[in-house]
Amino acid sequence: MTQKKDKKDVDKDYINEHNDDTDVVFDDIDEEGKSLASIKKIRDKLRLCEQEKKELLDGWQRCKADAVNNKKRDEEYRLAAIQAAKEDTLLAMLPVIDSFEMAFSHEEALKNIDPNWVAGMQNIQNQLISIFSDYGITQIAPLDERFDPQKHESVEVREVEDEQNDDKILKVVQKGYVINDKVLRAAKVVVGTYKK
Repeated sequence: MTQKKDKKDVDKDYINEHNDDTDVVFDDIDEEGKSLASIKKIRDKLRLCEQEKKELLDGWQRCKADAVNNKKRDEEYRLAAIQAAKEDTLLAMLPVIDSFEMAFSHEEALKNIDPNWVAGMQNIQNQLISIFSDYGITQIAPLDERFDPQKHESVEVREVEDEQNDDKILKVVQKGYVINDKVLRAAKVVVGTYKK
């Protein structure tokens, strides 16, 4: 019995000395007489399972990242659509403000109208302008500024005698509007040109 025990201890010592984490050295038959080939098969299956697990985990992580990116992209598209709808709605309301400004530009006609009515209409105009301001819209009224084709639309060019008025806006025919540094509608202007 001691010989058997000694042989087992020697086998265990041999296995422990020659066994590292990546490779195990086995004899053909273990102490119970079973084939160690089945242990190798199990070890191979374990390696395959670990490889499959890694591939599945990588795939899951990619899918999760794609889902997060899609959610962000969808939110950006949603906000852009809301912004576009807001701009379209406000752009459609600009003729109303233009009509108020045109009506108040006829000073002679306003003298014959009840001042309370004129004041009430000016209040309505101011309310509209206030709503536009709340949405980040500001007017472009570029009188005496240099012509900028990004913000202004020239409807007429007039010759000027003073060189300082060259490429300068002489008259604003229709005010323009900007929303968040984006031109919603260019101002229609008369531009001066100096000829020598």
